[in-house]
Amino acid sequence: MIEFKPLVDLADKLGVIQAVKEKLVQQRDPAVEKFIIALEEISKLYSATESELARYLSVWLEKGADNRQERELLVSLESGPLLLRWSSARGHCHKLNNIYKAHLDKWFVRFLKPEELDQIRILFGEFAIVEGGFVENLDALTRWLSGQATETLDLLDNGRVEEANTHIREARKAILPFRQQINEAMQGMLQVQADLIELLGVA
Repeated sequence: MIEFKPLVDLADKLGVIQAVKEKLVQQRDPAVEKFIIALEEISKLYSATESELARYLSVWLEKGADNRQERELLVSLESGPLLLRWSSARGHCHKLNNIYKAHLDKWFVRFLKPEELDQIRILFGEFAIVEGGFVENLDALTRWLSGQATETLDLLDNGRVEEANTHIREARKAILPFRQQINEAMQGMLQVQADLIELLGVA
């Protein structure tokens, strides 16, 4: 079973963006646009993984049916298509790191309290590094998903359809608290992004 705590901890850290929202949306600075870009990069990385999770967790197998489409989906997830994306995700990390160092750190210093600044720096540290950071955590989640698809596929191929459905239900329950927390955190982050876009008058 995957250890979800690092990802839940990350959801908690995302809360700092919502916590300083009022200060962020009052800033009319060129760095605001760079911050919007940084939030978009973070969103892209998570959305890709959440989409694959939803595809697996919505699978339902019918006893006596050929379940061809569902099997094709499981085969696809088993091969870990998202694993191939993480090589490019390293580029996202470097991009975020460059944006933060060049544009955001000095900007945050000007209007955040020291404790808020520390939280923001810790958060962006999670996104800007590969080992031990956001990408590594999502990589672990993707590997978990690939393993779940393999186990479900094995049950299906052995005619154990009800057990396969039970396996999916148990996976859904196991991961639900994490998905709720991270989705709530992401929604808060995206609302800040939307407010900043409105501030700049960007379509």
